[in-house]
Amino acid sequence: MPKFYFPIIDGTKLDDPVGIDLPDHEAARKHADLIALHMPRTHDRHVSVVDEAGEELHRVAVQRRE
Repeated sequence: MPKFYFPIIDGTKLDDPVGIDLPDHEAARKHADLIALHMPRTHDRHVSVVDEAGEELHRVAVQRRE
């Protein structure tokens, strides 16, 4: 099972050194969506999905609640 990492980007980058094993890119995208859903909302914050090679596959914006 491939490992995916979920760094937080908010002006600076908070790395995810541990990652999580997930079946595929779609499962990783859904996991990033859940992380973003439960994070405090601020302007210009994102959750990134990075594969084992260090390539960013997806980026989810953390939206401010109105």
